Amino acid sequence: MQAGVNGVLRQCRVGPLYTGGTLSIAPLIGPATTGDGPLPLQRVPAGSKFRLSEMDGQARVEEIQVFNGTSRPLVALEGDLLAGGFQDRIVRVSAWVPRRAAAVLPTACSEEGRFAGAETAMQPSGMVASPRFRRRLRLAFHGGGVGASEPSQRAVWDDIESDRRLLEVAGDGISLVALRRLTRPRCAVLAAGVRPHSSEIGWLFFVEGRFVAADLFFHASLPEAFREALLEAAAYDALIESLRRGPVTAWDIELADRSLDGFWRSLLAELDAGLTVRDESCAGTVQLRFESPSLAGSLLLDGPRPVHMSLFPALYAEDLPTLA
Repeated sequence: MQAGVNGVLRQCRVGPLYTGGTLSIAPLIGPATTGDGPLPLQRVPAGSKFRLSEMDGQARVEEIQVFNGTSRPLVALEGDLLAGGFQDRIVRVSAWVPRRAAAVLPTACSEEGRFAGAETAMQPSGMVASPRFRRRLRLAFHGGGVGASEPSQRAVWDDIESDRRLLEVAGDGISLVALRRLTRPRCAVLAAGVRPHSSEIGWLFFVEGRFVAADLFFHASLPEAFREALLEAAAYDALIESLRRGPVTAWDIELADRSLDGFWRSLLAELDAGLTVRDESCAGTVQLRFESPSLAGSLLLDGPRPVHMSLFPALYAEDLPTLA
């Protein structure tokens, strides 16, 4: 891991823990760069010189194209949910798109069956896939331009179908974008209950007391820009997990009297335990994928400068502490 990133991680402390139902969220407080930063793909202002579409010539499930005609770089986050085109998609690998430049985004399918239509244009949905789906993308879909294997794609479809049944939504082949739109008002209630901290650069997410993800941003403009989408995404997983237990009656979140600084130190120790790093740079985007015995994640870079870091439990993680 880059020395600069390690330094930032060790300067972080964990803010207050918020808990509601099966969901727990704690902000990560730390240093970040300042200045006029990049735009999230999901937050490009209306009317901007921006285009998202199927590939020219022949559309492909595993790739879409983006043109950034704005005066600021764009950040596409792994898990960004995109709607329209021949098929709704999930961005598989985070990407940095320079200003006034074009790029290809690796994607996965988020609706089974449909891959046709007269309209090739796509739109950001304003949402990010939940930690459960992002972890599956991180662990099963490898590399920048490499397509998904059929078993990996099938697992994503199976998860979406399982969610549809729990949510009692009619219709086979529904997209993850549609499910998230249906549940967004409920997820927004939990997300709104987590008070923002002026120095937060990311968050720790837990479902049923188990660590499910962490996101950290190294530019001061990005935590606020991604905050709502990421907190609502975690709330979606909590809603699904709650529904597995039965009907959901209480649905709010409150401050818990508990410190997680010890948990954060244990995560840093896991990162130091046998960490392996692999360069997954592709099509102008610099990204490092890393794994330890208990953690997996990625680091998006703008040249030598870190932009975003994600952490998830590794495939067979057994040693991570819980909130219990």
